[in-house]
Amino acid sequence: MSQKRRPNPVLDDCRGIMNFGDESLYLVVLKDYAEELLAAVHRIESMNDKARLKDEVALLRGSASYMGAERLKMAAAALLLALESCQGNETALRATLCEQARAVCVEARTLAAGRSASGTGAEVAAELVPVLEGAGEKLPRKC
Repeated sequence: MSQKRRPNPVLDDCRGIMNFGDESLYLVVLKDYAEELLAAVHRIESMNDKARLKDEVALLRGSASYMGAERLKMAAAALLLALESCQGNETALRATLCEQARAVCVEARTLAAGRSASGTGAEVAAELVPVLEGAGEKLPRKC
């Protein structure tokens, strides 16, 4: 990894690359993951069926772990626990999960673009701003 380490990263790209076994494969998947993650966020925000919500969050937890998105994985695990135990503030935990997912989207697109010849990370991340703000959504805050 010749890239300079980012302060307080949302994605542990070293872990993700290790899970994939190949940096170029990880980066290819990372680009698509950002798009899929946005779609999952929209489904999770609008889902009322608790069983389907649990399934969606469990899938998200697994993919986050494999991609190296530890905070997203932890947010998903906390929401799953609340859904299964019927304890905890499910609404707040759902919002935290979605916020973490959006932060992963931005960083994933930035990382994937920053390591490819197709553009700078800042340019590609800037493309996501209208998508994230589209329905009155706020950009993820920095931790």
